[in-house]
Amino acid sequence: MKKTFLFIPLVATSVYADLPLEVKDVITEPNKFAVNFSILQNNYSSQFEQDDNFRFRIGAKWGVIKNLEIYTNVGAILNNNHIQEENGVKSSTTFDFDNLNLGLNYLLKEDDKYPAILTFSEIEILSRKQKHNFKGKGLEIGSMIYHSIDPIILSLTTSLRMNFSRSINNTKIQPSNIIRINPRISFAVNDQISLISGINYDYLTKSEINNVTLLPRQNITTNLGINYAVTKKFTANLSVDVGKKTSSALQFNYNF
Repeated sequence: MKKTFLFIPLVATSVYADLPLEVKDVITEPNKFAVNFSILQNNYSSQFEQDDNFRFRIGAKWGVIKNLEIYTNVGAILNNNHIQEENGVKSSTTFDFDNLNLGLNYLLKEDDKYPAILTFSEIEILSRKQKHNFKGKGLEIGSMIYHSIDPIILSLTTSLRMNFSRSINNTKIQPSNIIRINPRISFAVNDQISLISGINYDYLTKSEINNVTLLPRQNITTNLGINYAVTKKFTANLSVDVGKKTSSALQFNYNF
């Protein structure tokens, strides 16, 4: 039987990529420890501007009891901006802290005749935007159902990201809340390689800036990825999201 890999949210904020794991190891065993490192690249370009940012993230998770794990991750962001002006191109580079998160994954039901159910929740303990620090301004809850039909895994992840109001330089901001729906299919080519394809749908509710309302909007991207099991404990994943904006992610995971 081929090893079949499943992508589950190590971080509930799915913009940061997913974690590849064998189905039987979807939750860390009690008293076991795992670490991961990821790089997410986003690109935006227009006629007069090009913006590239790289998000670096390192995380760890711990098996508390059977079917329950706790995790944390911390990130930083590198931004390169190029603007075409009359006198030439103006470039700038910044590097700063991004955020610190704490979350729980709980396997509510294992995969058998009927699909498995995994639930997750995450709180953004600390974040930094426009040189301002914010505490506890984000919370995400969600679930994923998945079913293995060797060598294929079908999964559907849904979540709600709640963003709380904040102030920056006397400007009151109420960011959009985000509803995410992510169907995926994973195909095991052999014992080491799996191919992944899916869709990322984000619905952003209305937001406010100084009581001025901005209308809701939505975003749809297509996700393509490949997972490679270097060893039983070490895996690597490369994925690309294609839409109005293109992003790519590279993630490594090691289980102790």
